Amino acid sequence: RLAAMSAVELPPLGAPGSSVSLWLMPDGEEHKKLQELIDRYSAKVGMPSFAPHATLLGGVELSRGPEQVKEVLYACHQLASELQPLELTCKDIGGFGRWNQCLLCTMELTEELEQANIKAQQYFRPPPEGTTPKAAFAPPVGLPHLSIAYTDFADDSDREAAMKEVAQQDPWLSGYTFTARNLSIWTTAGGLAGVPSWRKLADFPLGRR
Repeated sequence: RLAAMSAVELPPLGAPGSSVSLWLMPDGEEHKKLQELIDRYSAKVGMPSFAPHATLLGGVELSRGPEQVKEVLYACHQLASELQPLELTCKDIGGFGRWNQCLLCTMELTEELEQANIKAQQYFRPPPEGTTPKAAFAPPVGLPHLSIAYTDFADDSDREAAMKEVAQQDPWLSGYTFTARNLSIWTTAGGLAGVPSWRKLADFPLGRR
């Protein structure tokens, strides 16, 4: 299964089906600690690992050619310059039926993180005129979060067992805090099979004009 997934190729940037996500990532020792956690649990479920991150905004489509790619990257640069480094605190272990939210740790929705999400929406998914912008994170969790592993669990009991294992084996995760200093832009199309092909396009420092 792992070998078959590694052969999946993502559509070229700008082609139909291509998309990027805006990630907040740890660095240094914080990155190393969370990467080890994700590597370990990804291996346990027999699936590819991925970089530790909290998604600020996901699924930004890039289907209108190279010019749109340039426009999106420039907008990301502008967005990053309007933000400041963000302190992210892990809270509760959870899991849902979707492969990309099957095993995760929610994060505290601070005012700074809420406003960062709203600004990202205003750049890429502006709300209808006259409406009050609100923070919105992908359902079903509906909160910022750190994914711990990606897979399709066979049933609820398997997912609940994995959640219990994380809570028992890695209790340090609840309450763990890291600082995101960059806005990282990643190609994230292809669903679960596309994970091995995800790539970082750019890092934009937060707060630097």
